Amino acid sequence: MQIKVYTINVKLPGWLRRTLVIGVVPAVILGICAVVYATAVTGQPDFVAGTSLSASSLNAHLGALQTQIDTANGKLATALVPDSNGNVGIGTTSPSNSLHVKRPDGNVLAQFETALGGGNAWVQMTIPGRSYLVGTRGDENGNFTVFDNTALADRLSISVSGNVGIGTSNPSFPLHVNGAVFIEGDNTVPLTIGGARLRSNGLGGFRGLSIDTYNGGFLNDRVFIDGNGSVGIKTTSPQYALDVTGTIRGDNVTPSDRSLKKNIEPLPADTLGRVCKISGVSFEWDRQKLKESLARESSSQASTKVPEVDGFPRTPQIGLIAQDVEKVFPSLVETDTKGVKSIHYMGVTAVLLEAVKTQQRQIEELKARVRALEEPRSAARAAHVRPARQPSRSHTVGSERLLTGTSGA
Repeated sequence: MQIKVYTINVKLPGWLRRTLVIGVVPAVILGICAVVYATAVTGQPDFVAGTSLSASSLNAHLGALQTQIDTANGKLATALVPDSNGNVGIGTTSPSNSLHVKRPDGNVLAQFETALGGGNAWVQMTIPGRSYLVGTRGDENGNFTVFDNTALADRLSISVSGNVGIGTSNPSFPLHVNGAVFIEGDNTVPLTIGGARLRSNGLGGFRGLSIDTYNGGFLNDRVFIDGNGSVGIKTTSPQYALDVTGTIRGDNVTPSDRSLKKNIEPLPADTLGRVCKISGVSFEWDRQKLKESLARESSSQASTKVPEVDGFPRTPQIGLIAQDVEKVFPSLVETDTKGVKSIHYMGVTAVLLEAVKTQQRQIEELKARVRALEEPRSAARAAHVRPARQPSRSHTVGSERLLTGTSGA
């Protein structure tokens, strides 16, 4: 087949001009294909130098070109197809975008490669006011990068080892973030870390952070931090900076250095008398009342969680009644917003210590008084001791039994 080259002077319609603006390669391909079709199919070129070509005529030629170009391996009818909207299809005759690539076998659709060592292989995407480059930068060991070409900053990098970096071009961890992280979602979108998970607990619009643990299944709300910063352990309605449902054990001590205190005063002299007005009691927790109390606390924070009372022992307990303590030592009792009273048991220790000391002083005073009373009597008894009586002896003379010894007369 002989290919002849002709000079073509045509008036191209707008859609074709837009198509050819896509790049040099499509324009060259269209030009070659037009010449090949004109000579090979018709034998004579339909384009005459110095004449114009209407849009309808050009469309007819391009349509014929789509269906009549053959090679030894089969048809190339969909190799490069422009439509009347200026869209170009590769592998499809109905492109839906400016460039529409389709491959029937599901393999690589497109490949971008640079032969320059250390060069970059970018695909640029631009909108008014913003431009991004997506690809690999030759000077960074082949990391895949999303580069903000407007702000001149790396937005996303994936290293050859699989580490993902956000805000950094050299991620050192599977997920390496340079900057703050915000994870948005409700309690059904947790962040799982090994055998635990973090989730935002947005119950009823109330925001908090829950930590769940795993033991054959996730145990929810083992630790909960509410919107005010209060921490609850095994409760989602903490009323204090640290609110624990259950038993606490630890080796921590409370700071008590004199230099940290002021207005230091001894306890009242009648501390022992006050202590005597408090009674130690045995009791069991009223679980129904506990549920009602916790439910009131939960409702005040718009929580729909079922109050947890499992941390309160079911066995008989020993303790004090807060109302009794408040009458004699009001500073040892605190009342929350719901009227529930709690005792500062650490303070009770100091009260009992002073009571014992007072009681011990009283004991010592009583012992001294007893000694003072007993000493004169002991001296008097020692001065008037009578001789001890001798035991009686009996003798038998004849048939009579005689008694001899000291007479008491």
